[in-house]
Amino acid sequence: MVNRGPKLDDRRAMDAQEGVTQEHASADVDMTSPEVDHTQEHLADGCGEQETDIAESNTARQISDINVRLEEHREDINENNGMIAYIGNAQYYFEGMIDKFEDTIEKHCSDCDRRLKKISRNLGDMSSTSHIKVTRELHQNKGQDEMRKTNEALTSENARLKEQAEKQDAAIKQLTSAVNDLMGRFTKLESAVDCKEAERKLSELEV
Repeated sequence: MVNRGPKLDDRRAMDAQEGVTQEHASADVDMTSPEVDHTQEHLADGCGEQETDIAESNTARQISDINVRLEEHREDINENNGMIAYIGNAQYYFEGMIDKFEDTIEKHCSDCDRRLKKISRNLGDMSSTSHIKVTRELHQNKGQDEMRKTNEALTSENARLKEQAEKQDAAIKQLTSAVNDLMGRFTKLESAVDCKEAERKLSELEV
């Protein structure tokens, strides 16, 4: 006998059975789908919260670093302000000393010139008078030796005074050189103050 397959009634029964099975399968899928979706949503929420926490942590760390740098800038600015104030006070103090020193040197030079001129006049007068006296006494008395000794003493005193004047001139030159050196140093201090002031303004602009 030839097998013609299942009959019509049998085929309908099989189709009906397959339909029931597919419905059950669909129902199973529908029942499990919400659970899968909830799990994915939970995982997604967890990842989002973790990313948010990381971002907030990074932001807090960056803010902390910025605050540290700002505090360092403030400390540097305060230190620079203190240094500028110190240099300014020192400059004011030394400028006063230099002015006083220059006045003293000028007065000393004037006194030296006046004393030297006076000594020179006195020596000229004494030399002329001594010469006349010596000539007269050579003819009048025997005081030649005494006047000669006096003349020698005056000559020696004149030489000593000239040597002292030369030493004073050398001292004045040294003092003048020292004043010039101080002025050069104060010029450098002024440059340093201007540099510090520029750095302070630059730091303020950067902050």
